[in-house]
Amino acid sequence: MEKISHVSWIRRAWGIVCFTWLLVFMLFEVYSAAATALDRNPAFPSWEPILGWFLFVLPSMLFASFFLLRGRHPRLGFYLVVGNLGLYASFMILSYLSPVELQDGSPPT
Repeated sequence: MEKISHVSWIRRAWGIVCFTWLLVFMLFEVYSAAATALDRNPAFPSWEPILGWFLFVLPSMLFASFFLLRGRHPRLGFYLVVGNLGLYASFMILSYLSPVELQDGSPPT
């Protein structure tokens, strides 16, 4: 009986750690979406603010997955989290690879 309660305690602790990390990722996504949507720097492409408004879907999707993970559909919640983090990683790679020009029109050195 003591071993079962110990395993339950460890599982509950890992659940709290995972929930905390998902919450941190959600805050990162909200910050990235807000920064992308509200940035009016002429050095960035014109389509980037539009993409920023669509990026607000990602934190909403992650928030919905919190309830699915603990509810009746944990597999769907897991797939939402994996898809969400994959989309966010692809956005970060896209923003890293997109060319940025300086104010005078010359490429960065």
